[in-house]
Amino acid sequence: MSYFLLLREGGTLYVMNLLLSEDEARRYGYEGQLVPVTALVVWTDAGNLEVFREFLSIEQENPHSPFAELIRDMQDESVDVVELDSIGMRGHLRRAQGPIEFELLNPGPEQEVMKVDDLLGQMGVDPADRQGNVGSDQNPKISGPPAPEVKAERLKQVVGKTIADVEYGPVEGLPDWVHEGEAIVLHFTDGTALSIGIGSNVRNLSATHPDLKPGDFHTDLVPIWRDRDRPT
Repeated sequence: MSYFLLLREGGTLYVMNLLLSEDEARRYGYEGQLVPVTALVVWTDAGNLEVFREFLSIEQENPHSPFAELIRDMQDESVDVVELDSIGMRGHLRRAQGPIEFELLNPGPEQEVMKVDDLLGQMGVDPADRQGNVGSDQNPKISGPPAPEVKAERLKQVVGKTIADVEYGPVEGLPDWVHEGEAIVLHFTDGTALSIGIGSNVRNLSATHPDLKPGDFHTDLVPIWRDRDRPT
C-alpha cells in the first residue's frame, strides 16, 4: 500500500494550519467552535492525489481558498511529493508524533482530519512492504558469532534469568548522526535490564553521500515466535 506526503525544501514534512469542525472538535475533546490545529498532509493512494491536483486547478481561482498557500508552494515547486510504503509511513508518523498531533487525509472535498495516534493504531504493515523481514514460516540460520564477540557474552548473561517486564518502541533523544529506530529493553526480576537496539553504517553512508541524512533511515525490531531447536 502506498502513501503520499509533501516535503518542503530542506526535507521537512509539509503541514497545514486549519480549523477543526464542530464535530471534529467534539470528537477529540476540544471545547469551542473554532479549534486551530496543525496537520500533516497525507494522501492514501495515487488516485486521491490525482483528484486533489484536479481540485487545485479549480481552487486556484479562489483567493480565499484554505489551500492558497499550498497552491503557491506547488506552483513554485517548493514542495516535493514523496511516495512511501506502509513501513516508511509508520516511521514518518512516529517521528511526527508530539509536535504534530493531526493529519489531513486526502485534502479536498472529501478530506478527513484524524489524530496521528489514531492513524497509527489503524495501520497495519502490508506484507509486501516488509522489505526483507523474514516471516515466521522461515528459519534463517545464524552462520557464526557476532562481531565483536563481546555482544554474545552480554547476551549469554541473560540465560537463566526471569523476565519481569518488557519495554519496546521508538527511541528518542538520539544524536543527529544516528538513524531513527526502535529498541527493546528486557527487565529481569533481579533488578538488571538489557537493552537491544540496531546499529548501522548510516553515518559512513551519509558522509560519502551528501544527499543522504541519518534521519532518512529508520529501522524496526520485529518480534516473531519461531519453532526452533535450542543451540547445542
